[in-house]
Amino acid sequence: MEWRWNGLLTSNIFTSYGDGSNVQGIMGQDRVNLAGLIIENQTIGLATTESTSFSNDVVDGILGLAYNSITCVPGTLTPMDNLIQQKLIQSPLFSVWLGRSSEGGGGGEFCFFCLFVAALHHATPP
Repeated sequence: MEWRWNGLLTSNIFTSYGDGSNVQGIMGQDRVNLAGLIIENQTIGLATTESTSFSNDVVDGILGLAYNSITCVPGTLTPMDNLIQQKLIQSPLFSVWLGRSSEGGGGGEFCFFCLFVAALHHATPP
């Protein structure tokens, strides 16, 4: 993923997550390259303060792929919303494949406008 800075918006944000971690910062807009899909004017959160669970973690950001109905900033279009609105994908469909550590798999993949059919044989119903 590539971030190119276009400018700041003036909104302040505070977001807390289910594990108790949180971030505080400002909102900005940027051009986001997501696997070759260029999302123009994507609103993003720019953290100025983060809980220690983030500062001690190996990750350097979170990419939300939900729809704006559950975003932490009401009215903000998520990357998925913008992928659809900017006609970068034909359908509001994406899938995620996560490697199982028990099978030697670390990492995973995202697939926009598709399903990982080959991986479905690993799926176990709840």
